[in-house]
Amino acid sequence: MSPYTVVHPPPTLISIGTFLIDAFDTPPRPVIDRNPIPIHPSVSRGTRPPTPDSPTSSTVPSPPPRPLAAATQTAPPLLGRSTAAPPPILTDKRHFIDTPISTPTESGCSTPQLQFDEPPPDHPFEYLGGGGLYNLVGARIFLPDTALKTLVDRAPGGADLRDDLKQQIEVFGDMFVWNEGPGTRMTRSRIRYDGDTRLYHPDIKPPHRKLSDLIGTPLQQAQYLHVSPPFSSEDVWALQQEIAKLTSDKVEGAWAPRLVFEPTPPSCHVGQRIWLEKVSPGLHVLSPNHEELLSFYGHPKTSTADPLLVETLENVMLHLLHTIGIGKEGKGILAVRCGRLGSCIGTRSGGLKWFPAYFSGDEECRVKDVTGAGNAFIGGYVAGLTLTDEDAYEAAVYATVAASFVVEQVGLPTMQPSVDGSPELWNGASPRERVALLRSRWSAAGLL
Repeated sequence: MSPYTVVHPPPTLISIGTFLIDAFDTPPRPVIDRNPIPIHPSVSRGTRPPTPDSPTSSTVPSPPPRPLAAATQTAPPLLGRSTAAPPPILTDKRHFIDTPISTPTESGCSTPQLQFDEPPPDHPFEYLGGGGLYNLVGARIFLPDTALKTLVDRAPGGADLRDDLKQQIEVFGDMFVWNEGPGTRMTRSRIRYDGDTRLYHPDIKPPHRKLSDLIGTPLQQAQYLHVSPPFSSEDVWALQQEIAKLTSDKVEGAWAPRLVFEPTPPSCHVGQRIWLEKVSPGLHVLSPNHEELLSFYGHPKTSTADPLLVETLENVMLHLLHTIGIGKEGKGILAVRCGRLGSCIGTRSGGLKWFPAYFSGDEECRVKDVTGAGNAFIGGYVAGLTLTDEDAYEAAVYATVAASFVVEQVGLPTMQPSVDGSPELWNGASPRERVALLRSRWSAAGLL
């Protein structure tokens, strides 16, 4: 008999991504993109869907989407570097470093684990992290806690989670379903620095949840299922196959949620491209960042300052949308996060649209650390889909605002609960006001 209670109505969004303790040997260093950026793509790139008779830009004529061979083989070399193979992802500095480096045992591609010779310090600097946690926090900015859930392993009684960390997440409400079975412990990653590079060692590896693990829990029958690290594209294929079998066999409690997929960074390489393209038609939202997406197609790590980034990225996005197809009948969404450049949202019917980051220009100094911002972006994006009747482009407003609260500090944003009907405040500010301001700003710029 399940120790959990199935909730009614079911949640809007659940996550099987990581929720973990990041234990730093030394104080964590902020992750910020300091590269200069070119003219924002929203100024120079079109937003209409490409057709043979309609150029991809409303201001600069350009050809229709090139086939895969052109997108991956004839694209001009970036900064003079070879495009024959992606660079190692393991120890690169990345914009969204919020999960331990780990690879599923069932994955066809392995990533070497880092082993630290020195013992850990007696008093590490512990922070809560993980793609699943930041995703739900991003959605929580707009949705009530009852609409959000994740299943988290921890020691009985929460003995492996410090009281101050417990208090930090309790304010978000009843989003966390604790699994305290015999031998369970919270996912934990040790982090140290080698120069400017973060190095990981997964002390306790994250679980790989199956849909069958969620049946009979408060996560059952959720509308959206967020899948993020530690899942590779190959793992998502196995998850899709399991969902298909459970639903076809009419297993009690089984359902087919809308899948929202963030690939785990170490799995973003050409060896996993076949799996990415295999799972894409079964996804509702696919959301890598720009480095991750380009790595699937053999492009080297690319700075946001690279003038060729936008064209190269759009070629790959158009290939996925028009040649491979995302979602049933190609009606899914490709939401690519691009650091300081903001994001590019693509659908087959609406084309590609670029949206700038919330803090730009003189306000960019308010960005303190981008760790977890990409995950929060997707949580906010799903919340936006539910609040805009599935408008793929309007949802970007909510996604961008969600990320804005995460980048203002190292660690999670703070939430001030509603008192006597007053609105919730995040980092002392109103999410509703930021949404209204950003929507007005983008509408004036012709982006919405």
